[in-house]
Amino acid sequence: MTERLFYSDPYATEFDARVLRTEDVDGGIALILDKTFFYPEGGGQPADSGSIEDAEVVDVQKRGGEILHVVREISRKIKAGAPVHARVDWRRRHEYMQQHTGQHIISAALLTVGDHNTVSVHQGEEYTTIEVDSEEVPAEDISAVEELSNRIIREHRPVTDEWVSEAEIGNYPLRRPPKVSGTIRLVMIDDFDCVACGGVHARDTAEVGMVKCIGVEKIRGHARTVWKIGDRAYADYAVKHEIVSTLVQEFSAQPDELTERIRQQFAQLADVRREGEDLRRRLARQIAQRLYESAGEPVGVNRTGGVHLVTYRMEDEDKAVFRNIVEDLVRREACLFCLVNVVGDQLQWAMGAENQAQARVDFQTVSREMLPLIEGKGGGRAPIWQGAGKRISGVEELFARFREMAEATE
Repeated sequence: MTERLFYSDPYATEFDARVLRTEDVDGGIALILDKTFFYPEGGGQPADSGSIEDAEVVDVQKRGGEILHVVREISRKIKAGAPVHARVDWRRRHEYMQQHTGQHIISAALLTVGDHNTVSVHQGEEYTTIEVDSEEVPAEDISAVEELSNRIIREHRPVTDEWVSEAEIGNYPLRRPPKVSGTIRLVMIDDFDCVACGGVHARDTAEVGMVKCIGVEKIRGHARTVWKIGDRAYADYAVKHEIVSTLVQEFSAQPDELTERIRQQFAQLADVRREGEDLRRRLARQIAQRLYESAGEPVGVNRTGGVHLVTYRMEDEDKAVFRNIVEDLVRREACLFCLVNVVGDQLQWAMGAENQAQARVDFQTVSREMLPLIEGKGGGRAPIWQGAGKRISGVEELFARFREMAEATE
């Protein structure tokens, strides 16, 4: 049995204890002490970290009446019966005291403001989430919850705990029924909140500092609210203040003008993009027209129909323009083409055939005999095949083999 001291003094960070025994566990060695200030994972609150002697405590878990302190391999030298000195990582402990106390305040405020009952809580490394039984939490409710929660924080409300029996539980204004039986620990925030909880909390609400909702999302038909609490909220404010200050300088605008200025910028950017796309299409059309007209006499003119055969190598062409050229050529009468766009030490390739010319393209032959010439990969289906390649020196041979295929007797 391990004596649990963290409830009597959650602010203690150093203590001496005796090792009852050790055992191998996943992740290291578990030390079972006669007493501990290390809080084990539970009640939605992560485990404490710290050290025992010179060994890092990486996890703390409950098992029956015992608490297992999981440490690194170096602690094999710590034997049963040995006295040890331990240190709790105060930064982590205090951070989660803020998270847990702040979560109680927020959950009580959610219930008070909009009758939103908390159904689950997760205290993560970056933020705390509170899932409620409502399908949504309106923006006006979030604002009211923030206002009420931060007022309770500013009022320095005392946070206390009390152990009661099941027979006594009906005498207390619980926010929700307890999930445990027997002797139950209640955590009370003055007359604002009362709930069964096994976590460690701040002495009064002022220690929480502040809370801020940073998002609401849907999950399992419920709304899940996302919160920055305590020091995390101040850090989040500092980051966002820096962002706003930078934007104020960039846009030469006051903070309350930024939203409209940014909307205007996005609208202008959309116009520029549309103009750019239009210019790329027009440029591609002109290039495609030039390539089509310079293809010479249609191949197979004395056969049925005949095709305009285009092979062409481009250098560092815009990928969108290249694609637009391909899409333009494939619409031109009896056009059969093989294009390559060399970009750095790589290349794009594209082959295409207008309806009248499709019979001249056997992509199995292309894939088997031609693409290896450029160490190419890719595929597609009529009327366009495309991909990438690595061997630029093979481009001219690729064109030659493509022309042979196109000029083959039907």
